[in-house]
Amino acid sequence: MKKEKLMKIQERLVFLLIFLFLLPIGVIAQQKMITGQVVDEQGEAVIGASVMVKGAKTGTITDLDGNFSVQGKAGQTLSISYVGYTPLDVKITKLQNNRFVLKENTEVLDEVVVVGMDTQKRNTITAAVSVVKGDDIVNRPITDLTSALQGNVAGLNFASDAMGGAKGGELGTDIKFNIRGVGSI
Repeated sequence: MKKEKLMKIQERLVFLLIFLFLLPIGVIAQQKMITGQVVDEQGEAVIGASVMVKGAKTGTITDLDGNFSVQGKAGQTLSISYVGYTPLDVKITKLQNNRFVLKENTEVLDEVVVVGMDTQKRNTITAAVSVVKGDDIVNRPITDLTSALQGNVAGLNFASDAMGGAKGGELGTDIKFNIRGVGSI
C-alpha cells in the first residue's frame, strides 16, 4: 500500500518536472521575428534608426537598406526613433513585410548639439557652446578655417610661432590654437 502511494507521488513529481521543463520552450516558441523596413517621406531608407519592442528588452537598429528584424509577436507595439524625425509608435498586426514611414521634425534638430562622437540635447549641456554661422564669416577676408574662427569663438586662442629666428606670422608657419587655456587641446 505504501509502495503504491509512493509510486503515485513519484509519477506526479516526474510529470510536474517535465511540465516545468517544457513550459519555457512554449513561451519562447510564441516569440517570432518581426521584420520590416523604415523609410522617410521620400521613400529613402533610414539607416541606423532605433527599433524597440515596448515592454520588452529587445531592440535593434536598421541596416543600410532600412531593414530590421526584432524578436516579438503580433499585438505588441514597436517604438521607432531617429534623430531629426518624429518618433513613431506602431501596434504590430503582421510579422513580415512591415513598412514604416518616419516624418521629419526640423524643430528637434535645433535642440541637438554634436559632441565628439555622441549627441546631447542643448538644455542638458553644462559647458560653454559656441556657434559660428555663415553670416558671421561671409564678409570677412579669410583664407583658411582658423581665420574664420578667430574672433568668433570665445576662449579659442591662436598663435603663430616664429621659426628659425623669424618674428612670427610669416607665410607657411603653423598656427597653433588652444581652447580655454594652455592645458587643453
